[in-house]
Amino acid sequence: MKKFLLLFLFIICVSGILLGKMHWENKIETMSIKADAKETQKSTVADEKAGNSLDDAMSNFSKELKELVQKKVSENKSITIAAVGSDATSDGDDSWPSILQSELDESYGKEVFSINVRSLGDKNSLEAMRKIREEGVETTPDVLLLEPFLLKDNGEIRIEDSLDAITSIISTYKNVNEDMIIILQPSNPLYDSKYYPIQVDQLKNYAKDNDYLYLNHWKEWPEQDSEKMEEYLTEESGPNKKGHQVWADYLVDYFTGQ
Repeated sequence: MKKFLLLFLFIICVSGILLGKMHWENKIETMSIKADAKETQKSTVADEKAGNSLDDAMSNFSKELKELVQKKVSENKSITIAAVGSDATSDGDDSWPSILQSELDESYGKEVFSINVRSLGDKNSLEAMRKIREEGVETTPDVLLLEPFLLKDNGEIRIEDSLDAITSIISTYKNVNEDMIIILQPSNPLYDSKYYPIQVDQLKNYAKDNDYLYLNHWKEWPEQDSEKMEEYLTEESGPNKKGHQVWADYLVDYFTGQ
């Protein structure tokens, strides 16, 4: 009888231990499932926020530019922008391309956008066209951000010849990437100029006629008949540090959805 009682107690103890173990394992499994679900939810929310952030940053983009960026981002590839223009398009620390690059890195993350600057100095449209033809295109950009050379052409070259030169420059770039997105922008404005703004208006019409994007940063500068304009220009009528900043501010707003 005593042996039977001991055996019975032993069975009860073992059963209790086993049931406790099963209960604890089920509890751990349930907790693990909940934790995994919570992490999945967090990841989904993070992905949605990242997607919304990208969409917000691209809110000013054309359909083609937006699709290009989305494709490149999904492939973990950089979007290469060829910034081509006069000496106003330079790669100094205070230049608009450098400021724009820094802000793009801040908004999208580093290496999402890569700006390659090609400055043709003080060349006019015809000289720049010939140089680009001779040298070709060093990289294969996704976007051509072209500042045509109308400021250098002012008083020297007819607007018709300037626009023909622009067409030739674009064709040279399109030869390496026919899907390249073309963006045109004027050079800096001048104080109290008469004919130069008329030529820039014709550039704007040229962009519209050819279905190119046109970024009119002149909106952010002082009025052209205001003496305040001189605060933004060098003695050689190029943009100074303040001029580069206002130019960059407009482009940053466009490229980051402001």
